[in-house]
Amino acid sequence: MDKETKTLKVIIADTDLKTFEELKTLCDQYNTVFLSSDFAVNFILEYEKIDTVIISNKISNLNSIIERTDKKRIKVFIMGRDTKYPVSIEEVEKILKTEQERKINEIEGEIPFFKKTFNQILAGKKRILENRKSNMSSHKDRISSIDTGNIKSIEDEKIINEKEINEFQELNKNSDITRLKIESLEKKTVKPVIENDYFKKSEPNDSESKRSSNKKMKIIKQKVIVLAKAKGGVGSTTIGLFLSSILKEFSILLVDLNFSEGGGDISYYLNIPKTPNIQNFLEGYSRESLDSSVIKFKENLDILQSPPTFDQSKIIELQDIYCLLDIAKKKYHIIIIDLPNQLGDMWLGAIDLADLLILVSDHSIGSIGRLLKINNKYLYKGLEKLLIFNMYDRQNGFDLLDSHINSFFDLKDYVVLKENNSLRRKTDFSDLDFGNEQNYFNLTNKVMELLAN
Repeated sequence: MDKETKTLKVIIADTDLKTFEELKTLCDQYNTVFLSSDFAVNFILEYEKIDTVIISNKISNLNSIIERTDKKRIKVFIMGRDTKYPVSIEEVEKILKTEQERKINEIEGEIPFFKKTFNQILAGKKRILENRKSNMSSHKDRISSIDTGNIKSIEDEKIINEKEINEFQELNKNSDITRLKIESLEKKTVKPVIENDYFKKSEPNDSESKRSSNKKMKIIKQKVIVLAKAKGGVGSTTIGLFLSSILKEFSILLVDLNFSEGGGDISYYLNIPKTPNIQNFLEGYSRESLDSSVIKFKENLDILQSPPTFDQSKIIELQDIYCLLDIAKKKYHIIIIDLPNQLGDMWLGAIDLADLLILVSDHSIGSIGRLLKINNKYLYKGLEKLLIFNMYDRQNGFDLLDSHINSFFDLKDYVVLKENNSLRRKTDFSDLDFGNEQNYFNLTNKVMELLAN
């Protein structure tokens, strides 16, 4: 039994991020996810196999969550009822240790039954093989007359391949016909297709051969990138367009959630009509409605716009976004979400689903300060994130290199994008070749590195 099977899968849900800070070390012992909304909890419960839920009564619709866990036979512990609140790491560790032991005992309790059944199967197969020995001569003739073109399924073929190759080798150890027969059967084996994986091959240097380039592979599964900022005008939409344009090998959906009167900036930047938009998806919640709600801007890039008026955007709820992402992941390699600078359930819920959170700020002290406050209050440690200082100008007197940015934001690294006057004055990005913007290449490398983790 592998370690993954025995590892306890845990949801910890609370609106107070101090809880996540207190319990962050649990991620080293258990498969733990921290969530801050009822929609996120229900979403994970729907699509993941969870063993234990530790949840605060501050999470909305708690009763419906408990009903769902009861149906799935998932153990639930409520903070403030089954534990103290605020929680302590020692108390939660004791609960999870007990649940871990219970899970292992349940799994191991099933082993004797399966072992007994498996032994019975082996004994039956042994009797069959013994009976076959007496008829081996006639069986040899049957094998040599097999028409591999009549094999009906992959499973049948797999059985024939393994069984016939072994038996035919035993009968004709020194025969050239045996070797040809084995080669024929092996060529007929159909390899499984790996779905929902994307293999990106790095470009070789001029001195490298084509053969060596095939060895440089990265696997990128479906990923959600979320762009967040503390104030408008910092260039998050431009960065979203850049990433969508530069990652040409991937199929990308760029989602604009900057709800405002007159629609989001993307429609103006790309000079595209304001319909269709996300409202078309709400009409069906299906693959077909998603297809009818996007605008294909490039071969690899689809745009999903916000509604053209602020009143129309009010009907969009967080569960709509969850449903959208669930369907979109079956079609796109990367989904990029550009969030507004207003905090709320939509903002927090999207952060819960992010594989990579990109925080965008300009060089101003006010923007950095507000973003730092958001980071410390709403973002839990362990979340994969990258900080971008956009439109940076060293002449402003604030030297980032002398600051302790990584420790302030709990980051592995950050990226500085220098002031670009051509982009600053740009209003139409529909024909812009981001490949000429050398300033952005470091950002591309960082994003690819984090996505491939």
